[in-house]
Amino acid sequence: MWKKRAAQKLYFDKGKILALILLYTVLFSVITVFVILSMASQKQIENMQQNIRNAVLVKKEVLEPYLQHVRPRFDEQEIAVLTESDFVKSYNVFSMGYGQLKNIDAYVDDEVEFEKYREFLESYGHDTLDDSILFGITDSDTSALFVGAGYRILEGTGFGEENGQDKVALISSRLAQKNGLKVGDVIEVSGGTDTYSSREVLVLTIQGIYDYPEQQYVQKYGFKPSMQTANQIFIPYPVLSEFDPTHYGSTLLYIYLKDASLFEGYVEQMEGTLGKTCKDEAYLCTAAYTYSINDFWYQTISVPLMEVSKTSMIMVILISIGIYIMLMFLCSWILKGRRREFGIYISLGERRRNIYKQVLAEMMVPILISVFLSGIFAVLLAPEVSGRLMSDSSAYINEMLEGKREWLALERSGDDRYYMSSDIRDGEFNYFEAPTQIYMKDIIKEFALCIVWSSLFILASIWFQCHRILSQKPGILLTMKV
Repeated sequence: MWKKRAAQKLYFDKGKILALILLYTVLFSVITVFVILSMASQKQIENMQQNIRNAVLVKKEVLEPYLQHVRPRFDEQEIAVLTESDFVKSYNVFSMGYGQLKNIDAYVDDEVEFEKYREFLESYGHDTLDDSILFGITDSDTSALFVGAGYRILEGTGFGEENGQDKVALISSRLAQKNGLKVGDVIEVSGGTDTYSSREVLVLTIQGIYDYPEQQYVQKYGFKPSMQTANQIFIPYPVLSEFDPTHYGSTLLYIYLKDASLFEGYVEQMEGTLGKTCKDEAYLCTAAYTYSINDFWYQTISVPLMEVSKTSMIMVILISIGIYIMLMFLCSWILKGRRREFGIYISLGERRRNIYKQVLAEMMVPILISVFLSGIFAVLLAPEVSGRLMSDSSAYINEMLEGKREWLALERSGDDRYYMSSDIRDGEFNYFEAPTQIYMKDIIKEFALCIVWSSLFILASIWFQCHRILSQKPGILLTMKV
């Protein structure tokens, strides 16, 4: 019976219900936007702490002055020692080397100059050339070489440690466009043209297509395919190193500690296990293990997110209190106006619990509809709001970052082998860009739980309002003024 009464009430008062839904939707949208901003910014700050603040860059520095250009590789035993410490949460291994594209054509800026270059090589008996750089990384989402250099996935997905044995690849949008490739297509690569590189073919499935900043390479040498950022192919490190351990061994490791405060303890542990130096048999030299951590850049790029997080938290608290008081006042006003109605129901023998159910149904239907609509609006509005809140500080930080990249490119412009990846490979440039807006993909579960708990809290508050009125005797309810 109570269900029928609730349905009739909602139908005959549909004008008032729609007005309530509109009012609730506006109020809930405002608070939901700031809840999303607060939760997402906190999540991104946590990710930054793990991927930047807690990241230790490990490499080998050759001690002999005449071999400073050499980059010794880490063997599997060293990688195991460096990554299996109790201080370590995760890691990213990096390797690189020249490669050849077998079933697709390389991208070049200047086709005319490229043909001249090819004819020049053929005149000296070279019928093949290196037309790509193969990079091995463990996790594209945390790699300083990838996201730290300004690369971003346009289609498909990146890969992580769980894809270590998957023969997949990330290719550039320009390379994909030139060859009509899409996610799921297959490409074939082999080792470089030098005598000792592998001649076997590695078959890879395209898992993602990325875009990159224009200044990643020096335009002067754009006719050399291997110098083109568009021809860089990213492969899971275990797959690439197994394909050719000699040429694609690791030269750089990023170790992500459980906390930045463990840095000194980690270095002390590694020096006790590996020592401070080692003999490199490949280059017949002595190399020192070096460890560095970059807390300064974390403090710099986390500023925009911290501003959003702080502002959002204050707004959530203030708006929540205001909306809750307004909502309870509105519910109390509506219930007080129906006291005689409830008195009549009770006098006719209706159970109080059925009246509770009826009132809760009538109250919660517009609220739940408004929560659903406000969630949709908030998801659409949150990125725009966050972008406006973060725009000034993010723009300033990323302008500094662009200036540093351009300065490096200008400083190295006389070297025909220069590209931004060289500095990242050598550990000289590992700065991530400051975020320009928050991302919600990591907080979907938390946001859903927040909605559920908020709805339950509102339900409990409405029940309390009902109980305060319905606990009175029917005679009192019937004689009260409306």
